[in-house]
Amino acid sequence: MDCTRTSRYDAYKAVRGLVEELRKVKLFDAEADSILWAAEGLLLANSPADAEAVEARMTFDTLMDGLLANRWQDIGPTTAELQRKRLLEAFAECAPAEAVPASA
Repeated sequence: MDCTRTSRYDAYKAVRGLVEELRKVKLFDAEADSILWAAEGLLLANSPADAEAVEARMTFDTLMDGLLANRWQDIGPTTAELQRKRLLEAFAECAPAEAVPASA
């Protein structure tokens, strides 16, 4: 693997670790599985325009927007907010070069 693929794979492993931390605490199993599925799709995409990358990004963004609006409203300097930011950053780093940055 080239260094870009390696760093993307490291980011994917970070997403997996964060999701497992949040599973059954801040994420239901189905939500955790959806995030992992989206991160894997982003990791496997060869370009930001690949159908997998676009679908993964839309799935992740929709899920995170819904969580933020409905259950993750404890915004501020909390552990949950830091975990959310780490998850957003790690997910974005799974993307192929020139991908749209993660929403904050």
